[in-house]
Amino acid sequence: AVFAANSPVFLTTDNWVLILHQASITGIAAIGATIVLMSGAIDITQGSVIAIATLATVQILNLGVPFVLALPIALSVGILAGAGTGALIHNFRIPAFVAALGAMLVIRGIAFVWTSGISVGLAKGASPELVWLGQGRVGGIPVPIILMVSLYLAFHVIMRQTAWGLRCTALGSDRE
Repeated sequence: AVFAANSPVFLTTDNWVLILHQASITGIAAIGATIVLMSGAIDITQGSVIAIATLATVQILNLGVPFVLALPIALSVGILAGAGTGALIHNFRIPAFVAALGAMLVIRGIAFVWTSGISVGLAKGASPELVWLGQGRVGGIPVPIILMVSLYLAFHVIMRQTAWGLRCTALGSDRE
């Protein structure tokens, strides 16, 4: 209320689009976190998994690998990281929070060692498709917002209309 009262641009459409654009990556990551929370567990590795998957994507694209090949590789890195954490929880009966905390630190450590602690960026002109995914617009709406809303709708349907989604939700109320 203070910002809206003191700034003529706070409640503008452009500002709301900017806020949604900046929050879209966190919003997309929240989908996965929500599924885990609904199943009665907790996962705090999203930031680390995003970091390592992004690092893998940028490194692969900087080598000249086409975007259509780099994207499945990056998704595989994220899936492997999540599966590793899940395996710790399931196979070794490690509490979810403890496993996630350890995995988060290990994944961040791998990313740090991989880059020697130096920031890595996408080479100029390496992947116009990736740049479009992050900065492009469709009908004036940033692509990340469109992706976030589309994924929200898809996951809403999955969690409410499929047996898998209903089982995840039911699991959160009583593991046995």
